[in-house]
Amino acid sequence: MLHPPSVVFLPGAGGSPAFWEPVADRLRVGWERTLLGWPGAGEQPHDPRINSFEDLVELTRTRIADRCDLIAQSMGGVIALGLALRYPEKLRRLVLVATSGGIDVDALGAADWRAGSGQPSRRR
Repeated sequence: MLHPPSVVFLPGAGGSPAFWEPVADRLRVGWERTLLGWPGAGEQPHDPRINSFEDLVELTRTRIADRCDLIAQSMGGVIALGLALRYPEKLRRLVLVATSGGIDVDALGAADWRAGSGQPSRRR
């Protein structure tokens, strides 16, 4: 018998687990869902053990089931990528939504696509 999937949602820098509630509420009945928050971000209580992205990766690892489907937004995508690189056995699927998080894109040779798109450019 197949077990229903375990779906984990990671928020962005706002840290609120409530960010993903409208999506998580639409999962099939019986699917396990976990909505994580980031200690010290937004209105989430501070945890003195959390001092870095690596600490958030480890926190996430301890709070998710093996072989879960991980859905991450913005800064949560950076945590999700760290988890996928260090603990690939924890993930069945990885979905990144509007991932960001302070990666030095200039060092990676990225171009500012917004300059010719009519969108405001924040990079200088």
